[in-house]
Amino acid sequence: MKREHVILLGLMLLVAVAVRLPTIGQSLWVDEIYSANFAAHPLNGFFSNLAENDSHPPLYYLLLHAWMGLGSSDAWLRSLSVIFGVGVVGLACAAAWTIRSPQAGLIAGFFAALTPQLIELSLEVRYLALFTLLVAGTMYLLARILTARRGLWWEWLLVGALQGLAMLTFYYAALFIAGINLVLVIEALRSRGRAVPFGRLVASWTVAAVVFSPWLPFFVQQNARVGAVQEGIALSGVPAGMVRGIARLGPFHALQLALEAAHARHAMALTAVVVALLVIGALRRLVAESDEQLRARRLRWMALLLGGIGVLVVAGPLASWAKGLFFAQRYLAHGALLAVLLAAELVCILVRASTWRTVATAAVCIVFVASLPSAAYRVTEPWREAAQFVDARVEPGDLVVGLEFDPSCYAYYGHVPVTLVSLPDELPGAPARPEGDWVRALTEDDAPSLRRLFAEHERVAAIWCHTVKFGRERNVALVGRVVREMGFRVTAEHDFAGRPGIRVEVFERGARDAG
Repeated sequence: MKREHVILLGLMLLVAVAVRLPTIGQSLWVDEIYSANFAAHPLNGFFSNLAENDSHPPLYYLLLHAWMGLGSSDAWLRSLSVIFGVGVVGLACAAAWTIRSPQAGLIAGFFAALTPQLIELSLEVRYLALFTLLVAGTMYLLARILTARRGLWWEWLLVGALQGLAMLTFYYAALFIAGINLVLVIEALRSRGRAVPFGRLVASWTVAAVVFSPWLPFFVQQNARVGAVQEGIALSGVPAGMVRGIARLGPFHALQLALEAAHARHAMALTAVVVALLVIGALRRLVAESDEQLRARRLRWMALLLGGIGVLVVAGPLASWAKGLFFAQRYLAHGALLAVLLAAELVCILVRASTWRTVATAAVCIVFVASLPSAAYRVTEPWREAAQFVDARVEPGDLVVGLEFDPSCYAYYGHVPVTLVSLPDELPGAPARPEGDWVRALTEDDAPSLRRLFAEHERVAAIWCHTVKFGRERNVALVGRVVREMGFRVTAEHDFAGRPGIRVEVFERGARDAG
């Protein structure tokens, strides 16, 4: 390895760490609080608790459980994902380096270090950073296999193990597994097992199934419960889902900014055409490559990347729409990594005249990617600050209310032993919700139950964060109206900025309104 390569590798990893540290200590948001609570559960009954109360597999929670044995601060919990995120940078570099050249590896590494979505995943106490790391490891091994034409047995078995671990981290890993294995099967059939041996491919599938099998009984239990809950939840429309899906793919982030504009679909179409033309131009140059073995290897690599991205972007939203499954933009996590590898390949193919021209072109792309505001992708819910505000104004036994999981988020940071009530599910005497009501909004029928609840307390703190669900308001104004009718007045209130923000109101019976 040349000295300049070592220096650039070191710089790349330093940049990857540096851009992930500034906000590592900010307050957790609701999903991260869920992660911390599930991971804190004792190992006895750990799997059963996940199967009964969560919708995700256990691997990340188990690793976080072990990590929490060494610390529990917000920064410490996030540092595990930072480690995974920096590992993604290193493996992206190694994959492109192996399949093409050191220049391609460094370009891919810097892309991965500065792509906003990959930075975001590295700062969440969630499973997506680990999932993306496992995808990166799989792609690195496949790059080794393609380079060696057939690959060694241990490489294929390890590919299967990583796919099984990916399924133990995130169920939507099935989209990634389907995408790359579809391409591998086609190549095995086309080459009659010479380029991709059937036996080794089947062996990798067997290992993946064996790795996932211990969790299978819990998955069946979990799937039955989650399927019943999510029946009837669908995307607002397949086109909208695809627009947002494609917009999240790594360096091709021009779409993300355009989505905020009125002509988002036109911008999407234009950018999709530009990317398609770049891919076509790159494929034409690859086909013209004089070295037959080199050409075949790089064409298979391009096929793997395009297959993985294609299945993710198309099959994910379509399956969500057809089956009523919940499909969030963040579930496209590994698409950002595949797009990073694709972008590095395109740069090296289309600008191959000289190393310096390649580096200069990549630098322009990197500056563009790094200039995108990472804050636009982060969920920020300042629960720690909101809990401190409430704790300073309530006493033991006072009532704290909020929508759905808002009270439990307060409880994660709060220290005062108050009475917590989640509205409307824990509202005593509230009328039953109709089947299929996933919005869980407050209604006028809840007013009598609210009056009975508030009558038992002299002070009530209301914490509002998730006041809109599936695009519908949840009528939190009903609480303010009821407490005022009962003689309560606002003694303290504050709006905490965030995405979304948190509003806190403290009411006392017979007091004067604050301000």
